[in-house]
Amino acid sequence: MKMKKFLSVVCALSVVLSLFCGGVVGAVEITGEDLVSWQEYKAATEELYEKYNISGVSYEPVDGFYCTQDMLEQDLRLIEESSVTGISPVSFEEYEAAVVETYKKFGQEGGVYKPVGEFYCTPTMLKNDVEYVSKQAQILLKSENAAEQIVNKDSFGDEVDVLRHAMYVDVPVSGRTNIVLPPTDIVFVYSCTIQTSVTFKVDAQNRYIVSGGRPTLDVVSGTGIDDWVELENYSHSINQSKHKVDTTVKCRLKKSVTLGAETSWQKFSHTYTVSFYPS
Repeated sequence: MKMKKFLSVVCALSVVLSLFCGGVVGAVEITGEDLVSWQEYKAATEELYEKYNISGVSYEPVDGFYCTQDMLEQDLRLIEESSVTGISPVSFEEYEAAVVETYKKFGQEGGVYKPVGEFYCTPTMLKNDVEYVSKQAQILLKSENAAEQIVNKDSFGDEVDVLRHAMYVDVPVSGRTNIVLPPTDIVFVYSCTIQTSVTFKVDAQNRYIVSGGRPTLDVVSGTGIDDWVELENYSHSINQSKHKVDTTVKCRLKKSVTLGAETSWQKFSHTYTVSFYPS
């Protein structure tokens, strides 16, 4: 009877140890064997591209690469099918929709530039690109949440008495501001030059700045930033004694974000101040 109990205990312990060790070791082994490196993925897919004469695939991961054995096998199967249909495993419309939705998830506006040549993408490529878009969107979200809010109004510094018989004139002025953004992308250092133009109403007789108009903006040059800009808000801080106006502008700009399969675009807010001396 004692021997049977002993054997039962030994068997039970063996089962528990087997399950525990098998689960832990198995999980480690599966994780190790299941992951596919970029080099392995590239070699396997390029072999099929060459075999089926599929050209125009120029994917390069931007920031890390994630793929499992199951994902690779699915891609290889879809590549074979695409050699017959002549259609990319993931269409440009599907790719664009996924990128747009990822930006929207973080309350941002973004998209994808239209491809210049043939578009080709697999589910693994899409997954990695969407993951990178998510990272960039989160970085932008943090920076925008910390941005200063601007009130749309004129603020006057040193007040002076204005004579009743004033001679008002409109004085157009403009200034250029060089903007270099903090690095958020491993590919680009973003920079641009914005020209800000404003018309001020001035009492020429008394050298008194009465008010400032709505600024017009123009991106005259840029690296990684499109020639697109949209005014969001502004304020004029007027210093009468120095006959100076500090105009603070909050605007929307549009930058390009390099992905593996295509190039995405992302709109973001930026605030800057430019000084004017309307005479």
